[in-house]
Amino acid sequence: MILFLHGNDSYRIHERANVLKDAFRTKFDSHGLNTLRMDGADFDIATLHTQLKTAGLFAQKRFVLLENVWELTAEQQETLHAELTHVDADTIFCVTAGEPPRKNNLLFKQLLKSDKVEEYNELTPVQLRTFIQNTCQSANATIAPDAVEYLAASVGTDLWRLHNELNKLIHFNSHVTLENVQQFVSASLDENIFHLTDALGNRNLKEASRLLNEQIESGANEQYVLTMLGRHLAALVKVKKTNGRGLTMHPYALKKCLAQSRRFSADQLAGLVWRVLEIDQKTKTRVTDTRILLDLLLVEACS
Repeated sequence: MILFLHGNDSYRIHERANVLKDAFRTKFDSHGLNTLRMDGADFDIATLHTQLKTAGLFAQKRFVLLENVWELTAEQQETLHAELTHVDADTIFCVTAGEPPRKNNLLFKQLLKSDKVEEYNELTPVQLRTFIQNTCQSANATIAPDAVEYLAASVGTDLWRLHNELNKLIHFNSHVTLENVQQFVSASLDENIFHLTDALGNRNLKEASRLLNEQIESGANEQYVLTMLGRHLAALVKVKKTNGRGLTMHPYALKKCLAQSRRFSADQLAGLVWRVLEIDQKTKTRVTDTRILLDLLLVEACS
């Protein structure tokens, strides 16, 4: 059986591979004699060939994990490509990989035909917040909603760093607060994302343009910036429609959104949300300059 875990989220791929390996050892190989972990940087075809073909010691099955397959040379990839058609029936061969060097890479195309294929790509903003909450919950800790938002914006989708930051925060306080995050977490490229959404909500074009430029020059993902602006505009629509009644928002965020929503008419906010959806569709279906579209969005919102 061949398993292929791939995508640009190396943290979740690594964690998934560990779960599979540990599950195998629990069920079939408590002594770890028939479990092998290899890295593409230290690839040895002779060792792999032996593990994929020979009978297990004191166990009927084997688990072979090959990580970072794109570290293999072109010649090694060709050899592995040939080996994939001869994996023993009692062997579970798990291969992990990031983005392939080319979509038409022969090994990549073959691996996509594996018995089980799982793709792990960068989390969406909603998934990122869920990841933070679930990580705290699994450690018997809780985290305040505004702390979740601030942490997600500060660290972004670097789950390796996010996991380490959460461990540090949970060790300090089993109920993580916004103040804890602000005290212990050094903000990354997205540290000004909330300042940017606030500038848009306050219709301050000069400040919004400055902060957008700062984000882009620092290497922030344009799609993430668009998503955060869209989320904020959608929140303003809800607040405008309900005047804040019945919404499960943090009191501080609600107070801020109420003040900002009064700067727009309901039609203006609906039009801006539609514009965000339009920009998102354009960036996914054609070659376009997302930065220019973001600039035009700010002008439309703030003028």
